Amino acid sequence: MADIIVIANPDKPEALHLAEGVQDSFAGRRERIRVSIEHGEDLSECAADMVVVFGGDGTVLNAVQRFGGRIPPILAFNIGRLGYLAGNSSEKVMETIEDAVAERLASSSRMMLEAKIAEADGREWRVTALNEVVISPSRPGRMIPLALEVDGEDVMFSRGDGIIVATPTGSTAYALSAGGPVASPELNAIIVAPICPHQLANRPLVLGPDEKLRLEHSGDQPVGLTVDGTRSHRAGSGAVIEVGRAAHRVRLLSPPRGKFKTLREKLGWGWGEEKLHRDTARIRR
Repeated sequence: MADIIVIANPDKPEALHLAEGVQDSFAGRRERIRVSIEHGEDLSECAADMVVVFGGDGTVLNAVQRFGGRIPPILAFNIGRLGYLAGNSSEKVMETIEDAVAERLASSSRMMLEAKIAEADGREWRVTALNEVVISPSRPGRMIPLALEVDGEDVMFSRGDGIIVATPTGSTAYALSAGGPVASPELNAIIVAPICPHQLANRPLVLGPDEKLRLEHSGDQPVGLTVDGTRSHRAGSGAVIEVGRAAHRVRLLSPPRGKFKTLREKLGWGWGEEKLHRDTARIRR
């Protein structure tokens, strides 16, 4: 028996329609289906064998946050624009879900980050991220000073629009826009990308998965912390943000395909036209 939670983006009619179709298709079967369309619903206590998501990458990130540290395998169908995380086509929904239930799909294991934010007054909280943790000015247009340490060693002092700490999964998101590298999604690594640094020598870093980062804010204005683009916090002067690899991971399910297929298609690396020319040349020979 499989317990399946279906999550649909309530702002997308197609996503709601597909979620209702899945619920109707499983009526009377032994699998238990539950549909959730509330972005803020806490699912951390829900026991499930699989999560089916209809939406874009933001819906997937929202689902990860709602499950906390107990994240079932995720089968995500793209009803959005890019679809790096929600990479499955919505054309064969039931066939793909049946393959997932029968364990015929490929599984991609992705590392996550855990961040601890400690305020100067002693308050603390912890967050986890699949894509990235972003430290940025709480007031637009103001530079913030951030000191970066790795495993207790001074590495960088950045004065600019902030710093992104990303996973390889998040390397194709905000970190990419900030000039960071594209990383193979199943790689275990931590990417640090300064955002518009005033010091031109401050460049993105790729660190080992077990290295511990410490960022200290020394400015007089509070900073904002954004986790996977969905959760924000404010931290004042003297706040310390510690970031490292999280204990749990996320598994994304999909039909077997090359790990770089999504990157070729979504980033527009131009391989389609070149491959057509190469295949045509082979036929002529």
